[in-house]
Amino acid sequence: MTTPNELKTQTLAFVALVLHDSSLEAIEKILLAKTTEYKSYFYNSPLIINIADVDNIPEIDDIVALTKKYNFVLVGFSGVTRNDIKGRIFNAGYTVFNAAAAKDLVVNQQQSAPVQETVKTVTVVKEVEVPAAPAKENTMYCPTSLHSGESKYAKGQSLLIIGDVPRGAEVKADYNIQIEGKLHGRACSGLAGLAEGTAIESHITCNDFDPELVSVSGIYKYGDSFPNEFYHQPVHIHCKDDEMKYEVINKKN
Repeated sequence: MTTPNELKTQTLAFVALVLHDSSLEAIEKILLAKTTEYKSYFYNSPLIINIADVDNIPEIDDIVALTKKYNFVLVGFSGVTRNDIKGRIFNAGYTVFNAAAAKDLVVNQQQSAPVQETVKTVTVVKEVEVPAAPAKENTMYCPTSLHSGESKYAKGQSLLIIGDVPRGAEVKADYNIQIEGKLHGRACSGLAGLAEGTAIESHITCNDFDPELVSVSGIYKYGDSFPNEFYHQPVHIHCKDDEMKYEVINKKN
């Protein structure tokens, strides 16, 4: 019998952009600075904009265009206290994460039926710590598999996972990543080089390759862009001449 679909609450992690100046120029300045300095580190990161410290914000469409320009995925806003701003955000199709009673907010004067809150999602908004260039390499050891939604970052270190990285999970390291089990989530190695603006040599190995995304020394690929013969095989990935290289190790039958 087929298991029915489920609707559950889930804890998620996002990048938080905290605004102290809400002008488009100021927003673009910080997005440009971070994406230039750290290149692909923030690529396609889900973004929440915290506006608690500002009185107003530009047009939502203009903010969306800026976040897309710098390859962030805007999810919604937090720190929103004014109902008129909440209405603008809801009408644009985005979420207000601190709106305790969104169902009571009429966001369109022509809308006759109230907005109903059907699912509450527990959300953790996390300001991502940008990695600094480490002085020396050692290894962070993770003795278990990760859970979906979990993130593990080995700052100043390589990372060894004794287990699996499932879909929805992410592992990152300033140096190398070795996964003894399955890589089905995201893996990003060589982040120390990005902090310095110069890519360093780094490697990712795993015993079952079917990732959502892989990034090695600033070069990234989505999981569906690899040749078919690499999936569910032990794989070694590295970069050479600014190009991602990959090979099967001890091919499975």
